[in-house]
Amino acid sequence: MTVSTRRHLRLVSVSNPKEIAMSPDPEKFKQSRTDTPGVYRRGNRYTYVYRVDGRQRWGSAATLDEARRARRQAQADADRGELYVGDQIAFGTFATQWIATYQGRTANGFRESPRRSFEQMLRDRLIP
Repeated sequence: MTVSTRRHLRLVSVSNPKEIAMSPDPEKFKQSRTDTPGVYRRGNRYTYVYRVDGRQRWGSAATLDEARRARRQAQADADRGELYVGDQIAFGTFATQWIATYQGRTANGFRESPRRSFEQMLRDRLIP
């Protein structure tokens, strides 16, 4: 970047120092309890808490019903051992395991020919 193309910031005075807020209003983002255990309101969204292998995890949703459903689903997945903590497993390990155990989204299931081609693509292109 050359000297002539640099942009400079200029200081603008403000009559009321409270107009410059370094952080958002803390009251706006405080969590408040709802009637559902583990689901909280935060601003205009809802957050929910669940546990995976004894560690607390958080998620968020736009509505209270979505948060309730997502919390139940996350907890059920964690209980079945289907929820993985992403920072603890390598991509290659996860992808290989997923392809081997994936059953498909419909009653028809997942045929072996696509499974073999996906495994081949993983080995050739994605897993070093």
